[in-house]
Amino acid sequence: MQLTDAQIKRFVLDTALVTRKDVDTAAALASERGISFADALRSQGSLTQDDIRRASAYVLGVPYVSLVKRAIDSQVMLLMPEAIARTYSAIPYAMTDDTVEVALLDLAHIPALEGRMRTGGRRIVARLTDTASIQSALSRYQRHLHTAYSETIRRAADTLKHGGAPEEVERHARTLLDTLMHHALTQGARVIHIEPGETCMIRYRIGTTLHDAMELPKHVQLPLEDTVASLARLPSLGAVARDGRFRITRNGERVAVRVRTMHTHAGTAIALTLVRAGGHGFTLDGLGFHGALLEEFLRASADPRASILLSGPLGSGKTTTLYTLLDTLRTPATNVITVESSIGAPLTRVHQVSIRPDIGFDTQAAVRAALAQDPDIIGIDTESDPTELTHLLATARLRAIRTITSASLGAACEALEVFAKATGDATLPFTHVLGAATVRMLGGNREAYHLSARDMDNLRDVARMHDILEVLKEERVIPQKATWSSVSFYRAPLETPEHEVYTGMIGVHELLTVTPELLTISKKPDASNYLAHAVEHGMFTLVEDAIMKAVMGITTLDEVWRIVALYYGENALPH
Repeated sequence: MQLTDAQIKRFVLDTALVTRKDVDTAAALASERGISFADALRSQGSLTQDDIRRASAYVLGVPYVSLVKRAIDSQVMLLMPEAIARTYSAIPYAMTDDTVEVALLDLAHIPALEGRMRTGGRRIVARLTDTASIQSALSRYQRHLHTAYSETIRRAADTLKHGGAPEEVERHARTLLDTLMHHALTQGARVIHIEPGETCMIRYRIGTTLHDAMELPKHVQLPLEDTVASLARLPSLGAVARDGRFRITRNGERVAVRVRTMHTHAGTAIALTLVRAGGHGFTLDGLGFHGALLEEFLRASADPRASILLSGPLGSGKTTTLYTLLDTLRTPATNVITVESSIGAPLTRVHQVSIRPDIGFDTQAAVRAALAQDPDIIGIDTESDPTELTHLLATARLRAIRTITSASLGAACEALEVFAKATGDATLPFTHVLGAATVRMLGGNREAYHLSARDMDNLRDVARMHDILEVLKEERVIPQKATWSSVSFYRAPLETPEHEVYTGMIGVHELLTVTPELLTISKKPDASNYLAHAVEHGMFTLVEDAIMKAVMGITTLDEVWRIVALYYGENALPH
């Protein structure tokens, strides 16, 4: 939650932090530039950003902490990957059995941190702090990582430079690779990239963003290639793209490593995907679900006769949503089976099956086999013929077997039209269709501003802005008396480097409830008729969810217009 301009103005006048003259000047500047009152105070030098944070803490009743001289347990810091801590200027500094206290510069970053920390089920409790505290804590975090990993990596790299007996080279290369993987897991990375060039560049993908991790001497590249090939039981990596797997154990935890290689002009590029056994660590909240939509989605998926279709383009998070939902639904009393094109991650207490069309074991054959195994829930993540698949899904629904199916189609109503045309309305088994897309997440360096009247008119052409305002009030994102003229949106300052403007991706969603009335509103399947009916009955669209996330400070108005162009076409963009 952010302070309103009125709250800040009242606080600085009541406490005499700023003179009345400077307050009036800042108010005029904010109106002229379309920026927040706080940014205007800062730009004219009346208050520092840390002064504004202290004021926010006081007014909002959020404790303000200093970490400069405070001891922080390294195991608590490690709950948040260092790259995420740097990106969001946040640091976990204390932990109890139930909570993790996180000090940060901007309370609006809390939603972005959900799902990006290993909290062990603990609740995140926010505390405001100052820039010096964050810099001090990050410096200590980096020193800890250097002590724990860098020396081991340096010694192994130095030893490899001098060569030696084959068994010695192999041992030190294995030490180097093991240390890299352990460091990557500590940082919450899901993919390690080992890239050849003038140096051996190591990069980690944390969430959806690729981060530079370290540069190693060029001479370690070949020993690392040989070690990876040996562990994955691959022939010499050479010029042919390879795909293999091996497993490691870290602190008693089993980790599956998928190996993919590609030959480049500089050598062999290696991508190691790390998959922890037993789960992937995402939550529905962390994927972007919120408010009434989250509650309705959970309620729908709990129905024994639910048949849910997840729809969206490639990269929209369908597989991650499927896995997260299955992780939520599975219990010792349920039999859960998945049918997948390729198993993305092992799930505990879930029977996962890969299709093999080359031997006749396609999606339909796999689903029939799954139905014969007395399942409670079947998840399907393949591309298949809608006609045959829906007949099997209808059978599952009659037997009170929940199904969750993904499809690389468009928004919810477009996906429903595709299946309805293929199978006929009467045979559609779906109870709900979830439309999904992704928007880029705004980085930590940002400023608040207010929309112009023209911007607001443009948004009213594509969204129900009055209804969105009410939802934001219900979720307590904005004050109850807020109007669109007082609501802040967010953007990166002009001087922000391009690579720091956005820091990852998050989902936007719409949930369509499939009813007999919906399917019979027109003589033939029609997405536009479905959409009009759904909106009339309270469904919020992908665009409207993106606008909500823009107000929350998670994304920008530019991303909202990108979603508009994707689903409504270029003609829907403001001219």
